[in-house]
Amino acid sequence: HHRVCNQRIADAEELYDSTPLNITPAGAVAGGTDEQIATLIRAGKRPDGSLINACMPYQAYAGMTDQEIDAIIMYLRSVPAKPFGNR
Repeated sequence: HHRVCNQRIADAEELYDSTPLNITPAGAVAGGTDEQIATLIRAGKRPDGSLINACMPYQAYAGMTDQEIDAIIMYLRSVPAKPFGNR
C-alpha cells in the first residue's frame, strides 16, 4: 500500500506517480509557455494533454483571473532553479 494525497491506495504506482513536480525554473516551468503553464494550473493538463497528479487541486485554481494566473507564473519563473530527483 502507498499513500497518495493522504489516502491509502493499493498499488498506487499503477494509477499514477504521486511524487510532486519540480515547479522551479529547473523543472516543470522550464521551456513551457505562459499559456501552457496556465493550462497546467487551471486544468491540470500538461502540454501533451495528459493529466497531472490528482493531488494538485487544479479545480481550485480554475476560476482564477488571467491576472492572478500571470502573477503565479511570474513568481514561479522568479524563484531560484532547484534540482529535484529526475524531474
